[in-house]
Amino acid sequence: MRRAAFRELAPRAVLAVALTVLAVCALGAVSPAARADGDPGSDVLVHQNLFVAADSNISIPQQVAASAGLAGNPDLDPGTSLSETAPGFTLTDQFGQPASLSAYRGKVVILAFNDSEFVINQQGRLAKLYLTQLAYSAVPQLGQLLANEVSTLLPGHPAVHSHLSYDQVATVGPAASTTVPEAGGGYVSLGPSQPGEPSQARLYLFFASWDREITSLGGQLDALNAYQSAAAAARLPGLTAIDEGSVEPSASALPSLLAGLRQPLSYPVGIDGSGQIADGYGVQGEPYFVLASASGQPIWTWEVSTSGWLSTASLDGHVPAALASAAKTKTKADG
Repeated sequence: MRRAAFRELAPRAVLAVALTVLAVCALGAVSPAARADGDPGSDVLVHQNLFVAADSNISIPQQVAASAGLAGNPDLDPGTSLSETAPGFTLTDQFGQPASLSAYRGKVVILAFNDSEFVINQQGRLAKLYLTQLAYSAVPQLGQLLANEVSTLLPGHPAVHSHLSYDQVATVGPAASTTVPEAGGGYVSLGPSQPGEPSQARLYLFFASWDREITSLGGQLDALNAYQSAAAAARLPGLTAIDEGSVEPSASALPSLLAGLRQPLSYPVGIDGSGQIADGYGVQGEPYFVLASASGQPIWTWEVSTSGWLSTASLDGHVPAALASAAKTKTKADG
């Protein structure tokens, strides 16, 4: 990326996650020093289409297999090598304190934006740029990719304690009947067909606990109890909430959120631990509503982060209108 483009992006960095000293998501404790010849030229492609660094602590056949997965996975960017100095900036962090990129000189830094990550070496130079796709199931793979890059820059090349394939992860869409773990125990059924019931339309809300940092998540989850009651009376699709476990900071994040609500939720909360459900349902942000027809086709969506929360009355209006529109379209298609 050109220096001017980096300067344009820098003021929009999210400092809560931007100035990350290490890719802790996948790097474990430092292992004994791996073989390193000190020659930057060894960190190049083993052959033309190889995207994994030669001193990334995996064998040549593993590098070839990993590179093949990267090349065929549209949800992952193998990264673009850079070499220019990272322009400095100072922003205010989430605690109201000034944070400068220059303060991290001597450390490897991952600078994260909404749709890209820059890896910056100890000398303050841009090492690699990764463009990220909106793919929840690829989050662990991206973490491994970043950790491998960071490992090549650290002394001794510490081992990355993750060995995921870079092949594209299969998704699970609303036409497939499946189950996910339920918050508090048990399982939640997803898809058009529920055990012992005919196929029916279903309304889903995808969210993550950290959404409350930017929106009134707890209060809105409470408010959706009213929709669930109204839906039962009006024979509208029932609501199922799905926590995006693949991007939660810890296993305790969701229980902590639910424990802090004013009252228990009257609708089930499932956990999408792999991101395969969100990707299959076409989730484009958080929180995010998806209405699926009885045949398992998405017929209406609503992104809260850009359009705001819907009141119970508004939701009661949007859902039947979307169902009526879908039924009309199907009637025309059937001729």
